[in-house]
Amino acid sequence: MIKKTLTVQELAEAIDALELEEQEMLMEMFNKRLKEYRRKELLKAFENARQTYAKGEVTVVSVAELLAELRNSK
Repeated sequence: MIKKTLTVQELAEAIDALELEEQEMLMEMFNKRLKEYRRKELLKAFENARQTYAKGEVTVVSVAELLAELRNSK
C-alpha cells in the first residue's frame, strides 16, 4: 500500500468533492476525535498536577497572595 501525504489545499479540495452528507459525517468524525484528544490532554494535565501535589511541590496561597505574585512577575 502506498501512502500519499496530502497538502491542506489538496485535502480541502478532496472534502469539497464529497457529497454534503459525507462532509457532515466527516465533520462529526473529526469533532469526536478532537474532543477525545482534548479529553486526553486534560487528563494528562490533571495527572501531572496530582503528582506535583502528591510530591509536595505545590504551595498553598490565598487569592490575594496569588494576585500579588502575578502583578510582581510582570
